Amino acid sequence: MLWRTGAYISGSAVLTVIYPGLFEPGDLDFYVPKERSSELAEHLRHSGGWKRLRKGEYSLVNKRPFAGYRKLPLIEDVGYWYNESQDMIINVIVTSTPSALPAILAFHSTVVMNVIGYCGVLSFYRDLTVRKTGWINIKGGGISQRDRRWLKKYEDRGFSLHRDSRMNKGPGEHVCGVAYTCGQSRRSILDGGVGYVPFMGYRDKEKGEVLKSIEEVLEWRPGGRSTCVVTGFVGRWEGG
Repeated sequence: MLWRTGAYISGSAVLTVIYPGLFEPGDLDFYVPKERSSELAEHLRHSGGWKRLRKGEYSLVNKRPFAGYRKLPLIEDVGYWYNESQDMIINVIVTSTPSALPAILAFHSTVVMNVIGYCGVLSFYRDLTVRKTGWINIKGGGISQRDRRWLKKYEDRGFSLHRDSRMNKGPGEHVCGVAYTCGQSRRSILDGGVGYVPFMGYRDKEKGEVLKSIEEVLEWRPGGRSTCVVTGFVGRWEGG
């Protein structure tokens, strides 16, 4: 289904694959391009037990879907699907781009720039995520209350978040615009900073061969950019 629709599972649920037992996700986020979103909706309709919630129906379930997805960059629409027997919600987040990846790479922090695709698990800032750290990818100097709530959620789960992608490294330890962990670096899905754990059927295939086939969008630079090239260390984000 992920292959056919070009969809990815992303958000905090992927962190429970990287860190089993860290927390229990409350829902699943599927990111899908607009052109193929109807295929994903049809799949859910025929999978048994899934119903798309309409406005006013959220009170029928013991959960309230998070409405803030629509304010995220590159998001066209959001559909909330509920399965009563599993008491679970799937958020189908429709992107305005031909690939769902740009929306995921525009997330508020590198901590959640991870996906489950048809071929395996990808972590776009592997070296940070495996150390339970990351930097904040938000344009401008201010952080909204919504973003603060998001960031605090991951801080409460044990992640260290920074406004500066040097993250307290000393002189010479961080090469700006070159290091895979730098917010100013142009990145590629084929570079050494992307972590990839293939599913069983893809373990005998070359990493580059599989990743090149994933998407047309192979390069990115974070939209929020890190402040690492600005004179003076900005410091770690403190919740609250």
